[in-house]
Amino acid sequence: MLRMTSNNGQGRVALRLGSVIWVAALFLGISQAGILRPQPAAANEQILSHPAHQLGLLGYDAVAFFADEGAVLGSADHELIYRGLVWRFVHEANKRAFAADPARYLPAYGGFDARKAASGIAAASDPRVYLVLGQRLFLFASPASRYAFLLNAERTIVQADNRWPELLRTLAP
Repeated sequence: MLRMTSNNGQGRVALRLGSVIWVAALFLGISQAGILRPQPAAANEQILSHPAHQLGLLGYDAVAFFADEGAVLGSADHELIYRGLVWRFVHEANKRAFAADPARYLPAYGGFDARKAASGIAAASDPRVYLVLGQRLFLFASPASRYAFLLNAERTIVQADNRWPELLRTLAP
């Protein structure tokens, strides 16, 4: 099954985790105007998370991607702790599904940009730019990165799968 988000004509922002600018962009909705580019992620996280609040997947519901709900922010009313991060869900059913089998819903390459992971780089992604391919969730920094990934998805996945273990060792738990 292949499922993608639409860009809806809006730019996307992907910045270095932990930076003040990233937080400002997230909360103020600054669009990508060619000024901000994806940067390598700070080597302090193995799963894409909000730096100040330790929200796994930046607060997006990991189960919703697989349940035809798409990229939706979870609620503080439905959260749990997994691998030291707070995971939020849209409703209790998604929370229970995640608790029963977290590995099924975790994004590939810790949620970092899948195309960049193939190059050995842990670059921050935007959970709104995603692809569910087979039973795996891939996140990207931008629609352009997703498009480049799709040009040769099979080869890119093999490269990223091969590089991820080494890249993971460079990221602190």
